[in-house]
Amino acid sequence: MGMERHPSAMGSNQIQPELMSSAETSAFLGVSLNTLQKWRSRNMGPKYVKYGGANSAAVRYVTSDVINFRNSHTIHTNNTNLGD
Repeated sequence: MGMERHPSAMGSNQIQPELMSSAETSAFLGVSLNTLQKWRSRNMGPKYVKYGGANSAAVRYVTSDVINFRNSHTIHTNNTNLGD
């Protein structure tokens, strides 16, 4: 992972958002690849980018979208110090 420079249509270099593979996203969220696929088919889960046709598509996730998805599903509890 890392920021990469890609030439734009105008010929200048621009920094593109970091992209994560399905395997990286799966590991980051702690869910299986099968779960990610089910979420995509049900229009759930983090936003994703899809390149190519249905059977040979490359799926990538923008890192900030994955982090936002995780944060939006974080349950905040009463943070009392129990036993400290």
